[in-house]
Amino acid sequence: MKKLKEQIKEDISIFLDCADFADTHTVEGKEISIVTDNDRLAELKAGEKNALTEADILFYAKTEDLPPKRGYGRMLNFDGRDWFVIYWENDFDIAEIALKRNEDA
Repeated sequence: MKKLKEQIKEDISIFLDCADFADTHTVEGKEISIVTDNDRLAELKAGEKNALTEADILFYAKTEDLPPKRGYGRMLNFDGRDWFVIYWENDFDIAEIALKRNEDA
């Protein structure tokens, strides 16, 4: 019988499989699988996380594919442009990240 962590890793791999749910994007120069979620972003914007009203995109990625977690207002290069980090949470082996466009870039 599989352990819970093994099952979660397997589920994350399926969730981030480009053939099914994800698209390939570049984060800090590295191509990785990402699932964007506009519905979740709209839900978070309507909730109590006020900083998220600034966000333009929300996505999920494997934490192992990403650079170290960055705090609010730090920059992250996403698809060749610098974006501001609005929200970044790691849960199990997946990260949920919301970014705001850098209008100066």
